[in-house]
Amino acid sequence: MIPPVMGGSTPSDGERDLFAKFRDDPDTRDWVVLHSLDIAKHRSQVSGEIDFVVLIPSQGVVCLEVKACRTLKVESGGWKYGQSGTWDMRGPFRQASEAMHSLRDQIVQARPELRNIVFWSAVAFTHMSFRMESAEWHRWQVLDQEFLKSRGLAAAVHAVLRNARRRLTETPSARWFDPNRQSPSPKEVGALVAVLRPNFESYESPRDRVARAAADAKKYTEEQYRALDFAEDNARVTFSGPAGTGKTLLALESARRAAESGHRTLFLCYNELLGKWLENEARSLGPAVEVDRIASRMLKVSGLNARDDRRFWDSELPRAALSAIRDDDGASFNSFDELIIDEAQDFLRGDYIDFLNCCVKGGLSRGRIKLFGDYERQSVYRAAELDLSELKDGWIPDLAVVRLRENCRNLPRVACLARDLGGLAPDYRKILRQDDEVDPTMIEFTSDTDQQRKLLDVLVELRAEGFALADIAVLSMTPENMCMIRARAAGAFVTNSGESPRSGGVFSSSVRRFKGLEASVVVVTDINDISSNEVQKLMYVAVTRTLGRLILLMNSQACREYKLLKSKQK
Repeated sequence: MIPPVMGGSTPSDGERDLFAKFRDDPDTRDWVVLHSLDIAKHRSQVSGEIDFVVLIPSQGVVCLEVKACRTLKVESGGWKYGQSGTWDMRGPFRQASEAMHSLRDQIVQARPELRNIVFWSAVAFTHMSFRMESAEWHRWQVLDQEFLKSRGLAAAVHAVLRNARRRLTETPSARWFDPNRQSPSPKEVGALVAVLRPNFESYESPRDRVARAAADAKKYTEEQYRALDFAEDNARVTFSGPAGTGKTLLALESARRAAESGHRTLFLCYNELLGKWLENEARSLGPAVEVDRIASRMLKVSGLNARDDRRFWDSELPRAALSAIRDDDGASFNSFDELIIDEAQDFLRGDYIDFLNCCVKGGLSRGRIKLFGDYERQSVYRAAELDLSELKDGWIPDLAVVRLRENCRNLPRVACLARDLGGLAPDYRKILRQDDEVDPTMIEFTSDTDQQRKLLDVLVELRAEGFALADIAVLSMTPENMCMIRARAAGAFVTNSGESPRSGGVFSSSVRRFKGLEASVVVVTDINDISSNEVQKLMYVAVTRTLGRLILLMNSQACREYKLLKSKQK
């Protein structure tokens, strides 16, 4: 396949389906299939395009036009594809034939020795039966839905060339054709590719895309460092912005600057996975920066052992930790010159704030404080007891607020989906990364078994495209992550649901556990409902985790609700 993956600007599900069939059919293993070839020297138009150019050794070349319409109307020589299509006065067979002849002219001009290779055209109707007869085409040039299902794509394309060669044998004017000559030979196939390949859009491998996405995100986040420079004169400041605006990396940079200034710094977050990642990233900063999770910090201070009890985490532990600090008069614990908090929206509870007030010299009202949070949409663990204004009024009266509105992580189409789900107001001021013209992929499932099968298909396809397992995160909307558990049980992939999202296999997690982290490819599973505000908040977190590809597995109800949500946002 050239290119080896579908281009992002291919909207046709018919083309995508045929691409996968060409790629995966064992009967096409010695073929070369080129997708979406632009023809600069078209016979009758300024330029043209062929959906697929199929090079079959010893047989010839088929130029295949794909029509993925469900309905078709033909009147007075005009063709209308689908209910909302415009009228096409050429029709698909003439379109394919003209493109094929233009392509052959171009090849023969460049390589005259290839002039005796058989070229023919055909039209595939991937989603409907086609029974029309006309002198403009032969019946065997039609690959409709019924024929493709009964014969398979490889056999159907073979049949086109078999019939074309027979037709040429029976045509007296085609004296150039030798039915005994098996062409193109492997050498001639290579020559054809050498002529045709430069016309294709340059292909960027998945590994290159992953590296570029990470580099882009890093570059654009570093441009956000000016926000830290702006706030340098404020001892107490919060950086507020939606997902994708670089808050976590800004918090890391803030910790680096604190260490360089000689400040003993406590760097806290809420999420366990994020905490482990931050701890690893901050290791180079030395002992001056101590990274911890709020729950872990409270356990250390209180001396209690963890219990699997919601009431313990919500009330008993915070009270015990605060009591331990007060009993000690802060002598052992109030030793940090600076407090940095990522995921600050998850800390907006009175008992947490009281505890934090005892963790930094001068307390929250007079100490050096930097908070990084999405106070609008990312509090997914529990409803916040306080809002930002109440935090200022009750604990930090002179807290400066720096607004971050530039998305430096996500591609534009993912950022727009996040905006729709998050109801962001105001919207991102700017999306810094360039559009790759790839929409998020929505895959509908009808049952748990169907979802498992489709998830496995997605993972197989991503591997076939060249993505490493460690590039992929499968995030479940359910805490149990049942979809990925089933996939692991099927033995399809060695998956990793352990301590690090980047330690080898496909990483599986709930959306909540993955908050604050990112991956090159994110597959969101178990999307059964997106009508409620809470589910939309969780979806907003999920979709903004990706640096590149986003694939959503939704049931039928969620698909309908998503379309309704999109219509309301317009």
